Amino acid sequence: MNGLLTAVITHETALQAARELLSQSPLPEAVFATDSLKLMSIYRAAAEKNIAIPQQLAVVGYSNETLSFILTPAPGGIDIPTQELGQQSCELLFRLISGKPSPQNITVATHMTLK
Repeated sequence: MNGLLTAVITHETALQAARELLSQSPLPEAVFATDSLKLMSIYRAAAEKNIAIPQQLAVVGYSNETLSFILTPAPGGIDIPTQELGQQSCELLFRLISGKPSPQNITVATHMTLK
């Protein structure tokens, strides 16, 4: 396994993928979950296998404000400024509609919290 899991994700397939990932020897040092379902599946599989987060496994996901209140310990996360993304997207759309020049790339700052 190369450390990258991809699949059509349902509750069952996400949990199965997490169980397989956490059955590896040696255990991965860290896991990055790309959505809430995968993040919760990693936590559940870790609990089933008595793997301590973050002592034995670091877990990071995207924008985990809500899950940070539910999952213990709270996962690390990459906070994405969705309001700023929406505002910049609308401005770009209006520029395109009106035929005005628009930037090819737009960058927004993110913040990563490690636990």
